[in-house]
Amino acid sequence: LSIMIKKMKSRKVWGDWIDYGMGDDPISEDNIMYKGHLNLMYGIYQLMTGEEKFSSEYTWLTNQIIDEMRRHHSEGKYEGADCEPGRYFAQCNSIALLSLKIYDKLYNTEYSNNEAQWTIDFIKNNMTGKKYGFYLKMYNTDQNFCYSKPSGYTNAWTMTFLRSFDKDYNESLYKIWKEHFTKEIGPYAYVKEDIEAGANPLATITGMIAAKEFGDVELFTKL
Repeated sequence: LSIMIKKMKSRKVWGDWIDYGMGDDPISEDNIMYKGHLNLMYGIYQLMTGEEKFSSEYTWLTNQIIDEMRRHHSEGKYEGADCEPGRYFAQCNSIALLSLKIYDKLYNTEYSNNEAQWTIDFIKNNMTGKKYGFYLKMYNTDQNFCYSKPSGYTNAWTMTFLRSFDKDYNESLYKIWKEHFTKEIGPYAYVKEDIEAGANPLATITGMIAAKEFGDVELFTKL
């Protein structure tokens, strides 16, 4: 994990942010899909090993994320952080939220009860479907609307990482997701990205993570 963290900080990993003209710095604004993952890796490393060699970086990056969340909250437009300029994903924000929950455990802060809850409330109010409660794929923060199409991988990923915040909602959603997005073929199974489509590799991989998190041994084995 220490090696993975060092790789995450390599320009080979984050340099595309600058190369594609997204901004001058992949950490200071937006890009929660990168800095949220890095922050979670910092937290997991310290939680698992008890070593604090990344603790100053973990605290600094946590403060960057919290400052951005508070700024968006004060502006009143949306909660959390964009993945790319104008593009907001529930699944990427869920990674950052889990990093805050671990930070709270290590440092006795209250970020998961305050700032994280703002984001969860925003996602549930603006990025879930009315019929089944599925998490929706993307919110456009420039134009303030949500793409309404449900996504197999979005739900598998988001349910898994938000379970520790809202166990009942996500466990009930898992059963509905399984009914609509998985397909069993004899001893095998796959996950669909679209309810009406066929097998999708990304949806199947994240489906394995969800099946493991929710203790669904039968589906995990078939996937």
